[in-house]
Amino acid sequence: MASRSDSGVPLLKTCQTCFHAKIRCEKSQDSGKCDRCLRLGKTCVFNPSRRRKALRPGPPKNLDASPTRSRSPSITSANAASTSKDATGSSPAFSNTPGSIDTDATSSPFARGLLSFEHGQDLLDLFRTKMTPHFPFVVVQENVTIQDLVREKPALCVAILSAASHGDPKLQRALGQMFNEIVAVRLIKGPFATIDMLQGLLVHLAW
Repeated sequence: MASRSDSGVPLLKTCQTCFHAKIRCEKSQDSGKCDRCLRLGKTCVFNPSRRRKALRPGPPKNLDASPTRSRSPSITSANAASTSKDATGSSPAFSNTPGSIDTDATSSPFARGLLSFEHGQDLLDLFRTKMTPHFPFVVVQENVTIQDLVREKPALCVAILSAASHGDPKLQRALGQMFNEIVAVRLIKGPFATIDMLQGLLVHLAW
């Protein structure tokens, strides 16, 4: 334990003389001097020890508030958007139907009068013979007619007709616009995740 002065102040264990000489300071008697200073007749001074300041308890950290403050505006806005979804899980961006899309319109280009069944059959045959060999990921069987295709896979039918009508830019634009409308309507009203929609998108993006 550290020695104490007459006033009760705790003192260092090493006197100044031994400290500067960098030797061990020992005190085996009560003369007030260490053994070395007493033997050499030197002045022996023990400096008061420095008291460590007690750490003041700081305010308790609010663990719940910290993550909230560190959230970025993008995360906050994303959470707000997710909570604004309706009970069906659809996003507000899809809750209102765009005015330029007629969700009740037929998905048949023949019913709209864009082309005849004969012309459509020719385009389907062109797709089979000229285009499918270059993109064999979507193959329409030989026994499938244009009437069968538009009835069973309307999205794929429009995509094929649009891709095969490259010789008629006006018709191709009209069919391409119709396919975009089909995609938009399927996104709004469903069903979207179907083989018909997948194959239609493959053909539309490839050609």
